[in-house]
Amino acid sequence: MSKTVLTRHNRNGNVATMNLTEFAVSKGGTGTIRCPVLADTAKKARCSAETLYLISKGHKQASAKLSNRIAAATNFAVAPREIRPDIFIEERGDCEPETT
Repeated sequence: MSKTVLTRHNRNGNVATMNLTEFAVSKGGTGTIRCPVLADTAKKARCSAETLYLISKGHKQASAKLSNRIAAATNFAVAPREIRPDIFIEERGDCEPETT
């Protein structure tokens, strides 16, 4: 049995990044607090599933380091700028911390 991975595409055919809930649903999860996909992602990102759920719902902010770990745990399907757009900016196709 093969896994189906859903992705979003914009009008130009480019793959758009997802938020955490969309990522969980695309992997067959529910995006709820007991979602096994969020739990697995949280383990890879070295945080609790509850923390990841609160971040996904906007009730908690991730640090820049945690944002990068979450992005890595999702194979960058969820970009750091999706988690913290106030810290990360898109520049020439990559994400860099914003300098003030």
